[in-house]
Amino acid sequence: MKKLGLSMGILTAVFLLVFLPNAGQIQAAADSQTATTISNEPNELFSTATAIELNKEYESTFADDDFRRDPKDVYKIELPTSGLVTVNVDSKHVNGSVSVLLTNGKVNNEYLNYVSKPSVMEDEIGQVGLPAGTYYLELAAGTTDLDVTYQFSVSFETSNYYEKEDNDTWDIATEMELNKRYKGFFSTHPRTDDGDTYKFTLQKDSTIIIKHAKYPNSYGTLRIYDSLGKDVFNDYLINDIPSLGKDRVNEVTLKAGSYFLEVSEFLTHTLPSFPYEVEVSVKETTSSDEYPWIGRVLIQKDGMALYNPNGKVHRKLKKGEGLKVYEIENDRYQVGGGYYVLKGSAKDTLYYYGHVWAKSSYMYVYTPDGDFFKRFPSRQTVRVYGMEDGKYQVGGGYYVVPDTNIQLDR
Repeated sequence: MKKLGLSMGILTAVFLLVFLPNAGQIQAAADSQTATTISNEPNELFSTATAIELNKEYESTFADDDFRRDPKDVYKIELPTSGLVTVNVDSKHVNGSVSVLLTNGKVNNEYLNYVSKPSVMEDEIGQVGLPAGTYYLELAAGTTDLDVTYQFSVSFETSNYYEKEDNDTWDIATEMELNKRYKGFFSTHPRTDDGDTYKFTLQKDSTIIIKHAKYPNSYGTLRIYDSLGKDVFNDYLINDIPSLGKDRVNEVTLKAGSYFLEVSEFLTHTLPSFPYEVEVSVKETTSSDEYPWIGRVLIQKDGMALYNPNGKVHRKLKKGEGLKVYEIENDRYQVGGGYYVLKGSAKDTLYYYGHVWAKSSYMYVYTPDGDFFKRFPSRQTVRVYGMEDGKYQVGGGYYVVPDTNIQLDR
């Protein structure tokens, strides 16, 4: 099973304030405490792990370990409820490095895995959201001089709106409330993260707004799938636009039902971990909506009549004209102000939803089976006949997947 280790790395002060307003307080509280010496041996296995308290600073040594047997200390942690876990390891006094591993003791379940480097001025800090349960912190020596001290703490804060490990597959996705902002964390080592998964449900057909605060210089994807596994939205995270502290904002129209949001980000440089935030809200519709019309009608032949509210011919239309449609009645399209066009046959009029086109690069069209069909260069428009499963239907079951490169014009 793929594993997602979510954590928080060394950040600049500005970025820390944006994403984690309590992290500075946690650090300050830890620095102000007097470290408790702990030297229980042997504690190299999960079965002999030393139990520690949350929100308490400890000091220990690898002096009683045998270097030839991979010296390490294992500590046992009990989380009473779900919340945010902060692991703080200070290796400034170690002539080498300290490997940090946070796990629940099961195979491949590593939530934090990094190296605390003595050359770094600040303590190495990692964060992850976890449900209640038993966990283990394993600190391993990276030096032949074992008679040295290191300090560490595991702080805990009860919190609801964050991703909780494990959440890398749909069956264990984090349940997401709409209109609530969630914080998450990605680990940078090992590079096995596939993304964090959230689940949300729409009670009716809706346009949702997705807000995503990404870490500077990270790259990856944000995707939405329906309950059948169909990809209904993509945002390719390949740049730093918008700037630090600003959300990436996208809109997508979806039918009622359950959906899975997956977000994954990577960095090209090493940090213990780094944060992100994500929010899904439903767009409120009003009578003054941006698009009061519901679609357009394309005139397919010369001489079609545009009628006034009294049923008299107002003027003759030309082939290729497109009129906005505000309401569809049995035999006519209402095009505003009581004026209307009779539907006629399929050769007379063609109703459609709008146009889509690529802002840059290409726009890709897929077959009804989900295979690649054709790509269109930027600025070339294609008619959209409706929305289905979040996709722009362009005729015959062929479709375009919404993403930040695709523009819909109504």
